[in-house]
Amino acid sequence: MPIEPSVFQPIRKNDVHQRPFKAYKNYDIFREGWVGTSSGYVRHNALYLSYPEPLGETTLKFARNSEDQTAKSVVWKTIDHKYYRHPYDPARTQEHSNADTVEKKLWYSASILTMPYFQVGEKIKPGSLTGSFSLGDISYTLEDDALGNLRDPLVITSSFASSSDSIFHMSFNEVYRQFRDVAYLGTYKYALDYKVGQATRQAGSEYTQASLHGIITTGSFDRRAGLSSYFSSSKSYIRVAHSKEFNRFNRCDDWTICFWIKKNITGSSARHIITKYGTTVETFLDETTTWERSKTTPKHIAVHDHGHPHHPGKGRPAKKPRTPEVHLTKKSTKTLKTRDKNFHVPDVTQTWKKAKTPFMIGVESDKNSNETTYHFRSSDGSNELHITASKNTVSGSMLSNSWDHVLVRNSGSVCKMWINGYQKGQTGSLPTGTTANDMDIMIGSPNTLRMFLPKVIKRLTSTTNPSSFYNSDPDDGDITVTGLWTVQAGVTINIYGDLTINAGATFRIDSGATVYVWGTVFDPGTILDEGTLIIGERRSPHEYYLSEIRMYAYGLNQTAITSLAGRDYVSGSLFQTNVAGNVFYRNGQMVVSSPMPKYNTGSGTFGDTGSSENWDVKYKGQHTIYENQAFVRVPADLCNVPMNPTATYTPPTSGDVCTANDSNTLPGEFRKRMFVSGTALPYVTTIGLYDDDARLLAIGKCAQPIQKRSDVDMNFVVRWDY
Repeated sequence: MPIEPSVFQPIRKNDVHQRPFKAYKNYDIFREGWVGTSSGYVRHNALYLSYPEPLGETTLKFARNSEDQTAKSVVWKTIDHKYYRHPYDPARTQEHSNADTVEKKLWYSASILTMPYFQVGEKIKPGSLTGSFSLGDISYTLEDDALGNLRDPLVITSSFASSSDSIFHMSFNEVYRQFRDVAYLGTYKYALDYKVGQATRQAGSEYTQASLHGIITTGSFDRRAGLSSYFSSSKSYIRVAHSKEFNRFNRCDDWTICFWIKKNITGSSARHIITKYGTTVETFLDETTTWERSKTTPKHIAVHDHGHPHHPGKGRPAKKPRTPEVHLTKKSTKTLKTRDKNFHVPDVTQTWKKAKTPFMIGVESDKNSNETTYHFRSSDGSNELHITASKNTVSGSMLSNSWDHVLVRNSGSVCKMWINGYQKGQTGSLPTGTTANDMDIMIGSPNTLRMFLPKVIKRLTSTTNPSSFYNSDPDDGDITVTGLWTVQAGVTINIYGDLTINAGATFRIDSGATVYVWGTVFDPGTILDEGTLIIGERRSPHEYYLSEIRMYAYGLNQTAITSLAGRDYVSGSLFQTNVAGNVFYRNGQMVVSSPMPKYNTGSGTFGDTGSSENWDVKYKGQHTIYENQAFVRVPADLCNVPMNPTATYTPPTSGDVCTANDSNTLPGEFRKRMFVSGTALPYVTTIGLYDDDARLLAIGKCAQPIQKRSDVDMNFVVRWDY
């Protein structure tokens, strides 16, 4: 049967394809072009505050962002909740949960730039964001590393100490979370986090406080960087539990210990800083005795009532109860428990030959000069290494030379000390015997228990059992002898104050015993000195601040040592990171937050218009475009007859005037003879795509008409995207 001419042709299912591809659009936002929140961009400053803002409060503590009047404390909590409170828990953070690739630390202040959806698309292209910032003569750049970190190229990471060889790191930069307000830091309420390798553990503390007195930068500006811990008295300590990693500080091991310290040197004093001796945990069997009470009631006994006066003899028989009996049964319960075991610790300036320890680092200051001496000791129980290094130090909360970076390195069996990146003082070799012990690492006071000598001694004999060292209270060390006090051979006594021997009292020092009196001796009584009595200058209560305590399982080279001691305002590497914030691609947010002061100076990273702070942020927004393609097949024997109304005609009712060219006729059901004979051929100008219900979905127009040929099959490719 004849084929009815048509311009419709079905498309095979496998001839339709869709291919998505990413398109990236460049965006640039900068301070001079800032038009406020009407642009869709929002900038916020954030401040930590753990308690709700009182209604109507407008003081600095409860400051608001000027552009949208959001409370800075609320902004901080929002960012913390979204990304930082549980930084690496995939179920509790919105983005970046891989601790191996991203570093997420939120300082107590932060600056946030939020991009609008239409200027971001699906997300910010990873690795595309850069920010340029300047304040006066100081300028720096932050670059997105495609992993979510904003890195500062001015901080050279190639000089960092190897993090994979780190066996201990304690930083205090996030302890502000324990307190209501950074303006009112105090004694720690909870345990302190530290790292042994990559594992996070917790340390206990007593009488130790968080402090805003961070390390002072050098160079362009003297500003505080980070937080520190304040050891205010001889009772202050942080206790790090013993671990097998701490057994490799012997002579043949290569290792490094370093920390930052700030001293108050208003008086002469000596204090332990880091000691692996003095406190351990012992297991004991605790027996608890209880008495269980039981009550026994015996049977009734038969008795006779008294007879009636008028009827002599026994009365009627009756039963009478007996008195109950109480029995006590002894029960004992034995429970295995642990408790602290403390050992008396020698003074920083005294010999440690009998105190087996891999390391003791202490500090000694002299009120008559600015000289500060650092002591390092290591002992195998019979021999010790003692080396010192000194430098001039001044007091002052904002003076850069009030802080020292102290480093001890053992490499190639040679032990040396560095202060502020420079090798100082003596060198030596550790004892040949093992120095490892099972003591806890004590930062600050070496003891957890107050094992001081009594302030008034009536009768006392100091022997080498249980210890060879006995001390008075370093904070209130005066001792008065009212009777007889004997110090036997092999014992060392430290009296951190005045010694008074009352009239009629006797203080006996046997041969081989040593007594140090850091004060004045008043002796109305008798001193029998057959041993050694040394009288020194009275010591003042010594206090100091510590920050960034690290230990490494190798001997650092000079480049790494310089990096650890580097605290330049612009390029400081003291925290061993060049990450100053994060980019959250899917959320379209840029967060700048770091304890280094250059990132939070002035009115925030994204300063107000009209200020001296300039900034320029460039990034690419990612948009997915879907390219669709339809392969239209037109066989040679189809679509050869045009369907345009102008190609048809209606024949006249009579005559043949218009028969030759079918002109001057109306459109009709007949094709004009020029198209039937092949004199005129059809041309393709437009291709329409329809669904099964004949609804037009897309139109493709040719750049120029294409002749439809009847001798070959023709194919057309229609592409469109959205």
